[in-house]
Amino acid sequence: MKLIIRAAMLLIFLVASILALHGCSKSTPTKLVSSQGDVVSIDAAGIENGGLKFFSYNVGAKSVRFFVVRTEGGELKAALDACATCYTNKMGYHADAGCVVCGYCGNRFDFDKMDKGVGGCYPIMLKSRVDGGRVVLDKKELEDAVKWF
Repeated sequence: MKLIIRAAMLLIFLVASILALHGCSKSTPTKLVSSQGDVVSIDAAGIENGGLKFFSYNVGAKSVRFFVVRTEGGELKAALDACATCYTNKMGYHADAGCVVCGYCGNRFDFDKMDKGVGGCYPIMLKSRVDGGRVVLDKKELEDAVKWF
């Protein structure tokens, strides 16, 4: 009887662990965007100072996830929802008090400084420009980024 109880407890633990990990994996909703010619253009009006929004761009059967932040100073930055170290875990980032936080290792990067580092767990930055209140990204760069997903 004790063996059955232990086996049941182990099964419950395994199921709960799988659900918890799956629930954390890419659970942040994204807005699907598409390209117009050679660019992907995102309306930044809904991103407040100190805020972040997640987006996805489909490349074949894969989805390239990225985010756009607006620093407290109003600067807009775009980055992949992946880093060169933890990307294989597919847990991406989430926002917390003006920082992006790696969903796998917990490293925190201030919006103002997240583009200052390279490698490790820093977000993989995307080249972007602002044009009339829109963040403009190169479609080819997003297509090349599919390797991180």
